[in-house]
Amino acid sequence: MMLRRGFILFLPRLVGLLVVACCSVSIIYMLACTPKGDNQQLALPRVHSPTAKEGYEAILQEREEQHRNYIISLKKQIAQLKAELQGRTEQLKNMQNQYSDSLDIQLDHRIYRTEKNKGTLYELTFKGDAKHQFKKIVLFRPFGPVMKVKNENVNMADTLINVIVPLAKRASKFRQFMQNFREVGIQQDGRIHLTVVYFGKEQMNEVKSILENTSKSANFKNFTFIQLNEEFSRGKGLDVGARFWKGNNVVLFFCDVDIYFTAEFLNSCRLNTQPGKKVFYPVLFSQYNPSIIYGDHDSIPSLEQQLIIKKETGFWRDFGFGMTCQYRSDFINIGGFDLDIKGWGGEDVHLYRKYLHSNLMVIRTPVRGLFHLWHEKQCLDELTPEQYKMCMQSKAMNEASHGQLGMLIFKQEIETHLHRQKLSSKKT
Repeated sequence: MMLRRGFILFLPRLVGLLVVACCSVSIIYMLACTPKGDNQQLALPRVHSPTAKEGYEAILQEREEQHRNYIISLKKQIAQLKAELQGRTEQLKNMQNQYSDSLDIQLDHRIYRTEKNKGTLYELTFKGDAKHQFKKIVLFRPFGPVMKVKNENVNMADTLINVIVPLAKRASKFRQFMQNFREVGIQQDGRIHLTVVYFGKEQMNEVKSILENTSKSANFKNFTFIQLNEEFSRGKGLDVGARFWKGNNVVLFFCDVDIYFTAEFLNSCRLNTQPGKKVFYPVLFSQYNPSIIYGDHDSIPSLEQQLIIKKETGFWRDFGFGMTCQYRSDFINIGGFDLDIKGWGGEDVHLYRKYLHSNLMVIRTPVRGLFHLWHEKQCLDELTPEQYKMCMQSKAMNEASHGQLGMLIFKQEIETHLHRQKLSSKKT
């Protein structure tokens, strides 16, 4: 009985000893089987060791091998990325060929824009089979493969454009404008209305005569002449012209008398406006002073020959917001122009900002068919300081490029240099 009781008392101790023994064996096994770490593997040999030189060489060789493997891995990743990029490029080319074969039509113009955190939207417009018909394809790429969003036929045969021109005096410029309007707007396009809002009475009869002569010779009746007996205000003229229209909803093209446009631009005006959805703010190409550009020529070329898009002949007027296309309903709903602004400048920027803060999409892109013809700019003393500053900046940029202006500034120095070179050549 006492032996049994002693065994019972000894049993917990035995179990404890067995647990301790098992733990010790496990620890010894883990220490024996654990691989050496990098520090242990690459530990530097002792300096006084007879194998110190061989140890250093082994370590350097191992480091070089690791670096070589890293470079090989990077090259493989780059090759994979190049292959993937090449595959995407071929995919896009095949898609383009597929669309071209199925459409069998000519690309008229394209616009793309990137939306933050979404992707890039592409709008491709092709000429259709019939006149005034187009096919529009909308593609969306959400920072990945291209997705086709829309493929539709667009018929612009009945889309009328009301060109509104505010004017005061400048009868000679209006005559030039009407030549372009007749050739492009009446003869080539044919779906156009002209509204002239004239301020004052000086030269008014001459302007009316030009308009009436064009009407008779071209059999053109789609025009409106509005006369206001007040000081010129561009915003007021455009606003009055837009509100005067009594027909159906129409595309409004706010234009100036020193603008030259093509039939392609008029189609762009139609295609990039949509009531309640889109307004169009084209970036036009502004012509430099022809007398400076062609100063070394025998004569100044004709106007059509001058309208070449090069850095020597003009510049993209990306700071200008005066020429714009929108539906009349959108212009009325946005509140029109700020009629408190008088004189030159400011009203167009104010309207542009209102569109930006609305739910309408603003299409802003350079167009090759819209030109601002050079004319001497007068900055009146009646302008506010801000307006006068804007006017002078515009005047400076209108004359010539930086290089051409530099040649004018240093003209005397250049002539002196040429004269010295001529004398030096005679002496030798």
